[in-house]
Amino acid sequence: MLGRVREVGLNAYAHQDAPFEKVVEALQPKRDLSRAAIFQVMFILQNAPTARLELPGMSLRAVEVDNQTAKFDLLLSMQERAKDI
Repeated sequence: MLGRVREVGLNAYAHQDAPFEKVVEALQPKRDLSRAAIFQVMFILQNAPTARLELPGMSLRAVEVDNQTAKFDLLLSMQERAKDI
């Protein structure tokens, strides 16, 4: 099973530039408005460095939003950070 998960994951990374709308259009899944179109589980790994956005005369900061609703049955989000944070 782990081999299959690895294979599917690597294949997904190889095609990550495909627009989601095009994937849905190509697959034409049976729609059930009580569920997401393609998947019910999401894994997010944010490992790309984030540059600080600075604009003249502006102060910017991230704002966390808790919308009190679940979009997926299971969502795991991970972010790579420096050790001193």
